[in-house]
Amino acid sequence: MNKLLVFSTAFLCGMSVMGVEMAATRLLAPYFGASQIVWTIVIGIIMISLSWGYFRGGKTADKFNNPDKLFITIWKAAVWITLIPLLGKYLASVIFMGLMALAPSGLIIAGASLSCLVIFSFPLIKLGMVSPYLVKLALDHQDNDGEIVGKIYALSTIGSLVGTLIPTFITIPTIGTQKTFLFFAMVLHILCLYYYIGRRVKLKRTVITGVLTLAFLIIPFGSNLAFWKEVKAEYESNYNYLIVSENNDVTTLSTNVGFGFQSASKKDSLFTGYYYDYASMAPFFLKDVDKLEKIKVLVLGHGTGTFTKQVKHVFPNSEIQGVEIDKKVNYIAKEHFGFKDELAKVSISDGRVFVKTSKEKYDVIFIDAYHDISTPFHMATKEFYEEVKSCLTENGIIVMNISIGSTNEKSVSQYLQHTLRACMNKVYSYQTTDNNVILIAMNNYGLEQFNQNIKNMPQSHQCKKVVDQIKSKVTEVNDKKYVLTDDLSNIELLEQKSFSDVINKAAAESPLKINLKLKINQE
Repeated sequence: MNKLLVFSTAFLCGMSVMGVEMAATRLLAPYFGASQIVWTIVIGIIMISLSWGYFRGGKTADKFNNPDKLFITIWKAAVWITLIPLLGKYLASVIFMGLMALAPSGLIIAGASLSCLVIFSFPLIKLGMVSPYLVKLALDHQDNDGEIVGKIYALSTIGSLVGTLIPTFITIPTIGTQKTFLFFAMVLHILCLYYYIGRRVKLKRTVITGVLTLAFLIIPFGSNLAFWKEVKAEYESNYNYLIVSENNDVTTLSTNVGFGFQSASKKDSLFTGYYYDYASMAPFFLKDVDKLEKIKVLVLGHGTGTFTKQVKHVFPNSEIQGVEIDKKVNYIAKEHFGFKDELAKVSISDGRVFVKTSKEKYDVIFIDAYHDISTPFHMATKEFYEEVKSCLTENGIIVMNISIGSTNEKSVSQYLQHTLRACMNKVYSYQTTDNNVILIAMNNYGLEQFNQNIKNMPQSHQCKKVVDQIKSKVTEVNDKKYVLTDDLSNIELLEQKSFSDVINKAAAESPLKINLKLKINQE
């Protein structure tokens, strides 16, 4: 086997391994999310599969020492990867529904693990067999054997780097997750065809499967990853798998997780009935809000602009700066949710980076940054809240949404409340009707200022019902016992536990009611 083919095989198979791994998390995202926990599971299962492949590859190479056997192995991996976009989402959904019925508390961890094993372990074991097999075939027991082995592993690693970049920056944002799998399956088919053309063995079989893979790659797919729900539009970006749905008079956006939603908009009303309504009342905590000439507002996690539209409507004198990391979400806001540029200036940036580099001072800073159901770790620590605090005016306030409002001891809600309280003199919380918790934090004044601002609000006022609900349920947070820091944070595990509590509660009634119970509504 010539060295060029050996090195090309090492490069292309290494590239395909990482291409499949990067696309794997996107395929699983509508069912189990794309949190660090899911990423850890996917990486772990893939490493186990590759390790077993290395072991099997070495033994098989010793037994056969024949390139024909190697390329049969690569061809099998290519065929399996071709089938992933056709069958993978159905397998994941069966596993999801099975666990919802039998073991809802292990939905995320067990579901992601089992799905990854069933869908991805076979082709990755096969691709793991390649490197040790190539080493056996390439060695000719000369003085440069070590150099050859080094080149094989170097090219495999460089291929892995390329395979990481291609899905992230090219294929997933342009042709989607499902066709990303087909792209890498096609790469492996071309490699096998190159080998078999010169030998005219198993050529017909490889041509047939290669042509089918190419056809699937070219022909548009009519179905979406979240096939179980009616989808108005589906998008994929560098950060998210995005689903826009429309139900009666409500348009919703789901990011990664195919149940629940993160943004909502009603056709006939700015108020949605969800947590945004409560958060948009936050300026009433400002001192003499009715006398302010201008209210400067910063929104970290702008999403589709529900909060922005509500604040601008209730407080027309507000000047709003939005920060959204995913420019595709900003596009969806304009395309499907009626967001207009004149409502707010939106910067495409990471929220913490924006705060750290901002020289502006704001009267209200709303923190609503989420990655599916997960709070970004770096935007839930004491150090981050201190940076946000530095961007406040003297009497400014911080508003924060907690998506899973568990009341259990040591819940993620409790940790976030205590962490914010460690930075601010006063913190108030209130549970919304959709399982969220809204926090209001300030250094000066407090609840008495809120009561003063709404004291003379007429019954006919559009905000009267919401502010009365806040007034009746608001409580002050005094504890600073559980604090998350940049150095020490277990927020992913806390969120997993709180999410399991919500899942168990929903499943106790009926697994089929999951969409009604899981109102995880972060913008």
